[in-house]
Amino acid sequence: MKWCVKNCSGDANGSPDAGATHYRPSRWHHPYASDAAKLPRMESQHTESHDRHELIARGIITRDGAILVNRSRNEKTGEEYCALPGGHIDPGESCPQALRRELQEELECDAAVGDLRFVSESIYPGRRRSETHRHEIVLLFEARLTGELRERDGQILSPESNKNFAWLPLEDIAGANLLPRAMRDFLLTFFSQHASAEHSPLYAFRDDTAS
Repeated sequence: MKWCVKNCSGDANGSPDAGATHYRPSRWHHPYASDAAKLPRMESQHTESHDRHELIARGIITRDGAILVNRSRNEKTGEEYCALPGGHIDPGESCPQALRRELQEELECDAAVGDLRFVSESIYPGRRRSETHRHEIVLLFEARLTGELRERDGQILSPESNKNFAWLPLEDIAGANLLPRAMRDFLLTFFSQHASAEHSPLYAFRDDTAS
């Protein structure tokens, strides 16, 4: 695969990402997605740790001009935020395999996972009271629910009590506190009528702990 490098600078607030380097491929293919089922599944070793990278797979899932998000709250500040559905990649899983598992666990719904669209790397103080430092690498894939989403009275049901899924209109993405922030900025470009995959950056880094 050939790679193009695009250096870009942001404003003092890091929008889209101050001093970041964005990377994009001149062409992209997904050579291993079909082999995901062949990989052995190992027991999750995920624990609370501040000294390692968190590797996460998330999905772009849309319906009727809206994108699926999970609403949550920062335990430290009380600030509301939202994130795309998905979760940690367990040892022995491929990224598409992990995303399908997470969607099944969170929504009890099967999904088809498509192409990788974006990679966000970010360092921040963490949102849980027990955290002082967190380093996340999030891989964002296009995805499509192939099963029926469970809903009642306009609410999306989840077997996990801490989940609060909702449909966020695409026109509201710009004003949403969607994290990681670089991913929100990517989605604004991704859903723009004038955007194309060829001109969208594939990678962005943001450090919110730097002085």
